[in-house]
Amino acid sequence: MGETLTNHCATMAHFLQTEILQFMEGGLENVQQGMDGLCRSVHSYDKCFVGKNYESCGKKAGKFLVKLTHQTSHALMELLDDVLKLNDLPRSCKEWLNQKDINGLRPRVIARRLRNNCFELFNVIPIIITVMKIYSFV
Repeated sequence: MGETLTNHCATMAHFLQTEILQFMEGGLENVQQGMDGLCRSVHSYDKCFVGKNYESCGKKAGKFLVKLTHQTSHALMELLDDVLKLNDLPRSCKEWLNQKDINGLRPRVIARRLRNNCFELFNVIPIIITVMKIYSFV
């Protein structure tokens, strides 16, 4: 089943991978400019994957994936905003964040749970920088 989902969205995955690489190659000084393409690609991939998941795995699995992508997208944007101090989100990012409107945890609740679990932001920053460096050499 995983192969079916992966193959169905392979084109979107390729575009997403390209955007991530371009985003990282742009460096910290160009993050704001790279956000539009990144959010657009992630949104397209999410729609493809979630749609195929509903079709292949049923309603319950589809709802689970919608909730998961909703929570992770908000957590990622909060992390980027906290670390990089984004000035204004592009329209594509707002659409990406809003398209998964379900009754679930709000971004602040996610952040609070992470803090309560002794999750320190400074532990994540070296990981992000390391990943960016690795992809800059590829």
